[in-house]
Amino acid sequence: MEEGSLRCDANRQRTARGAPQFRNKVEVKNLNSFRFCKKRSSYDIERQIGVIEAGGKNFQETRL
Repeated sequence: MEEGSLRCDANRQRTARGAPQFRNKVEVKNLNSFRFCKKRSSYDIERQIGVIEAGGKNFQETRL
């Protein structure tokens, strides 16, 4: 932080409506700006919803 750099990790979970429990989380690592964190989070939410609606499963994973 003394250098003025930022690194953050974001975790996202999506589940179908009415489902009794959350599905596996997807972690995104080494995001370097708030703008990119928001962009990446929005993309990953849509990706997870698409997988669920297609009848697939989200697996716990770490993405860069």
